[in-house]
Amino acid sequence: MTKFYKNIWVLLLIVVILEAISLSLLAAGVKYSNSVYIFGIIGYCIAGYIFYLILKTKKPLSKANALWNVGSIVLITLLSVIIFKEKIDRYQAIGLLFAFMSVVFIEYEGLYSIYKNYIR
Repeated sequence: MTKFYKNIWVLLLIVVILEAISLSLLAAGVKYSNSVYIFGIIGYCIAGYIFYLILKTKKPLSKANALWNVGSIVLITLLSVIIFKEKIDRYQAIGLLFAFMSVVFIEYEGLYSIYKNYIR
């Protein structure tokens, strides 16, 4: 596995975490009527720029976007349950499981090479 491939995973992880934090800041700004939402907007701008850098590495848009969306869905759901005390029902939990499984299918070759080269 090349260093190039590992860097894309790190960048995607940064984008997902930054988006989740930014969305939480936007939600907190709405819920508590304060100006913390400005940091959420700035975070989204930074996440968009990092995603642009990912696309410059020739990562297929379909894969990069799917991984970003699924990662965001899972992380934002966890944050909404933990921070904002939202409840998820069984159908949402099943949907999260399917979302996680979609990452496995989308990136099977990459995940297998990580397993083969680093975990085994």
